Amino acid sequence: MSRLDDIKARVAAATEEPWEYFPDGRTVCGGPTLEYIAEMFGAMGHPTHQADARFIAHARADVPWLVQRVERLERAGYIVAMLALQGAQYPAGADFREAVDKLLALTRQAALAEDA
Repeated sequence: MSRLDDIKARVAAATEEPWEYFPDGRTVCGGPTLEYIAEMFGAMGHPTHQADARFIAHARADVPWLVQRVERLERAGYIVAMLALQGAQYPAGADFREAVDKLLALTRQAALAEDA
């Protein structure tokens, strides 16, 4: 199993979204019923604990987004490698280069649409 597969398994096993941190800056809860997930220990309202709680709460949405981004980039890298191999066979082919440019433009548009 790859590291990315391990991360995806941890995401799948975690309490579902949304996760929130509370104004006390120490408590993180999540899921449809806002189950207790974590609490930062230390001085009440300490800025570091608030930042940690915010990080933990956002990780539930950020990690799956990052996993999708990595998978999309891996697929794009594979496509680019295949296109490079094809281009090596037809180095002077203007039609091939035009097709590659169109494919890359579509890929960029799809990535922007997913990010919106």
